[in-house]
Amino acid sequence: MRYGLAASSWFVVLALLGAMLSGRAAAYAEDDAALVTVEDIVVKISGIPPVETESLPPETLCNLHVVLRNDGTQNAYSFGFDVEINGEAVPVYDNVVYFQAIEPGASGTIALYNFYSPAESPDGTVEITVNLRKARWVEIKQEDEAQVWTPTGDVEGLPSAKTVQLPLQAADD
Repeated sequence: MRYGLAASSWFVVLALLGAMLSGRAAAYAEDDAALVTVEDIVVKISGIPPVETESLPPETLCNLHVVLRNDGTQNAYSFGFDVEINGEAVPVYDNVVYFQAIEPGASGTIALYNFYSPAESPDGTVEITVNLRKARWVEIKQEDEAQVWTPTGDVEGLPSAKTVQLPLQAADD
């Protein structure tokens, strides 16, 4: 009695296995691309308290916040951003990392650097782009009286960016 599969049966088994593995790889790729994303950009006029606005006065100090969404299964932290205002890169972000943790399945707001709205704009708007270029996964444990953060890897699938446009108010003469 011979045990085994005929060549055509092996072909079917290998084809099914290949399809399962490629589907699994595609699922990982889709998950990685969307696990930590820029959900929103919030701009407020600086003050006590900051004032939410739908348009910006010229040459005014503004607070900039980004809302990130963590759809992963671990805490995310160590965020690196690129920010552009009216197409001009803000170089201060080149070497800055934000060590705020965002829990899995949650959104978190990170305060970025303040900026001054431009004095004028050719199209009457201020365009702000926030690009999340890097992030890491972290395990956070409480050991005795200390909180221990252990990096577990880079978040794959980045960058994630969002752009908002706000009208620039006319300058008072």
